[in-house]
Amino acid sequence: MPPIRLISYPIVNRLRISRNEAVSVAVGGTIITDILALVLLAVISGMAQGVVDGWFWLRLALSVGAFGALVFGLLPRIARWFFRRVESDITNQFVFVLTMLFVSGILAELAGIEAIIGAFLAGLVLNRLIPHSSPLMNRIEFVGNALFIPAFLFSVGMLINLHVFIENPHTITMALVLTAFALLSKWLAAFFTQKIFGYSADQGKLIFGLTSSTGRGHHCHCA
Repeated sequence: MPPIRLISYPIVNRLRISRNEAVSVAVGGTIITDILALVLLAVISGMAQGVVDGWFWLRLALSVGAFGALVFGLLPRIARWFFRRVESDITNQFVFVLTMLFVSGILAELAGIEAIIGAFLAGLVLNRLIPHSSPLMNRIEFVGNALFIPAFLFSVGMLINLHVFIENPHTITMALVLTAFALLSKWLAAFFTQKIFGYSADQGKLIFGLTSSTGRGHHCHCA
């Protein structure tokens, strides 16, 4: 359900191995790294605009703290109250979930971080309140797999400027180097995780396969 997600996770679900500990480790690692990366993006955007000073750090800390308190403190209470009131109305429950995701995204932007972090954290909170075998979760997974993920991949593809590759062939080389470095770093992370936790070779491959197909989308405008 999180917006920042492992694109290959539906395959794991279909194979009925989502309860494997290696899958939980891959999901947890993705959560941590993606949140830290997007917070770092907010800092880099501030540096590009020349506004990183003491007030910037204080404002970021206070706003992120207030945002976290709202998402992890207030949102679960609202969700529990709403689900009890409309227990039998799946449509309203689904609309409520989408509303909470969008509202959390807006609050994240007001806090000075990427909106996708807000939607992602809201998804984590709501995920604990929705039974995995419930009709509501089935509808959420269907819409996510059939609509949101294809739309996300399409939107990311539309951000690519093909003229850059044509005008500057070195861009292709740089893209290949970055891709190879990203895959190598994810393989090393999966390999060392396998060795540290004593997982089998198949579990190590499973971690690498999940983390190497992580989807995320964001953009920034830098002068």
